Amino acid sequence: RNQISIFIEKRIALIEAEVKRGTFAEQNFGEANASTIKMALSCLESLEHDYPNKVNCSNISSSIKEELLNFQDTIKRPPGLRFDGIHHQLEKLKVWAKVFPDFAPMYISSSEYFGKVINEIIDRIKSIDVMKLALLSQNELEEFLCNMNILQSVSQEVEYLGNSVFSTDNATQAYFSTVQGIKSVVCSWGSISLPEIKAVIVSDDQSLNFLEISRCVKDLSCLLEKYSFCPDLRAEAAKTQEILLNNTAECFGELCSDLQRDFPYPFKLRSSLLKVRDASDLFGDNGDAWKQMVTIVDSFIQHIKSAIRSKSGEGVEMSQS
Repeated sequence: RNQISIFIEKRIALIEAEVKRGTFAEQNFGEANASTIKMALSCLESLEHDYPNKVNCSNISSSIKEELLNFQDTIKRPPGLRFDGIHHQLEKLKVWAKVFPDFAPMYISSSEYFGKVINEIIDRIKSIDVMKLALLSQNELEEFLCNMNILQSVSQEVEYLGNSVFSTDNATQAYFSTVQGIKSVVCSWGSISLPEIKAVIVSDDQSLNFLEISRCVKDLSCLLEKYSFCPDLRAEAAKTQEILLNNTAECFGELCSDLQRDFPYPFKLRSSLLKVRDASDLFGDNGDAWKQMVTIVDSFIQHIKSAIRSKSGEGVEMSQS
């Protein structure tokens, strides 16, 4: 091979290496790298007329564009995926656009795409009234927390996305205000007093509302392990769940003690006992941790049955004496 062939091959290899760097997410790529590609292309263009069988700049340029289009597709985020590191990929497209103005529309369209996705996520989060969090289904709650997880990743990117063509101010504001709102609601659940819990357990109107709160706290604690965007919130949810569990168990114990006083009046006892048992079954369906409510009531029922049998035996003995 002659020297010119070696020179051409090295320039082509250099372009391929730098293009890979500029379209591979894990590698750094700056203006110096893009300028290296531009200079190598310029060298090849000056040789193309004399060596048409060795140089085809049109094919090289088309190949670069194709690689960039593929890169543009790969950096798009499927639903539910965080935006961690997105500034790195957008910065690469920005570098390409600066050194090769023909590629500027790619950078603009990608930035507009991410701006649109972020705004849609903000709108979905704002559509949820955190004061009514307990009314969400488990799937709705998971979607809400998934969107919060994405928004948190955007708020972390703010420092690097400041020069992008879309604004991240709304994302940051929406994230922190919503986290604060969730914390406030969860803390309020943890402050429900023992008398209040005791009253709602046997209330047909309020027991289901309290049950929804206990379910929501359980789901929050679980889902915040999966979407760990706010450790403080996760800790607060776990703390509230423990408080509600302990306080509800204590209230069921007190209710059973209250029923003990009605033992001499079986008809009154039976009605109240059925209500407490039905309530314990509802809470028991809330998960393994809540099955202790069923255990408390079942133990009391067994105690009552044993006492009835004992009283019955005493009656038989008295009748025979």
